[in-house]
Amino acid sequence: MKKSRFSPFVFLVAFYVASAICQQQPSPSGSGTFTIDDSKPYVYLAVDHIGPRNPLRDGEVGVGLWFRLKNNCKIPIVVIASALDTQKTDQASWVGDEVIPNALPVGAESVGSMIGYRHGEENFTDIFLMPNNHEDEIKGGVALSRATDHGQKFILPRGYIDLNAPSSPVLKLIPPGAEVLFSVPANHVGESWHMEVPFRFAIEPHVALRQPYSYVAFFWDDLPKAYRSGHAGPAAPQ
Repeated sequence: MKKSRFSPFVFLVAFYVASAICQQQPSPSGSGTFTIDDSKPYVYLAVDHIGPRNPLRDGEVGVGLWFRLKNNCKIPIVVIASALDTQKTDQASWVGDEVIPNALPVGAESVGSMIGYRHGEENFTDIFLMPNNHEDEIKGGVALSRATDHGQKFILPRGYIDLNAPSSPVLKLIPPGAEVLFSVPANHVGESWHMEVPFRFAIEPHVALRQPYSYVAFFWDDLPKAYRSGHAGPAAPQ
């Protein structure tokens, strides 16, 4: 009976082909080739400091939140901002933000209990803010700002967007790994609302279709606990 032989060379070729195929498959997290620091979101806001701030528009509070908007991905992003400070190249006096009423308790995010997913996708279910009907939230913002809770009126501040921009807006490109320092009035983040900074990837529009855009959100619960403890405001209306 003739014995079959399996060449070591054939085994090695099969091994390397299988390895190459596995390496081409995207990992469940998808972060290994997209983010610079895999422990952080691909774009995020980090509190730099909280303190006195010169108002940029009439009626603003005299306390501000200073943020560093960090691009933690390998693709440049674009935001709307003021012209950069000529002495501090990473600083803008403001970045376009929108103040959005919370439809759920502050900082609440879906944990995916009602969302189906396959094995390996369970960590993605927390990306949805419920609800995330942005336009409806904006349209209902005036009504919500007039809502009352325990006799206290809510006054929803306006973000630095569109006609409420404090100065002429410019496009600010943030390269991979870079950041921009900016500030907003402290009341742009409250217990009943949060702020969102819109951004786009700086990708050339080679096709006729519109490029998608996104938001990085910052909630009251994201502020330092010491600050929240001393500045508690009215709760969200039920």
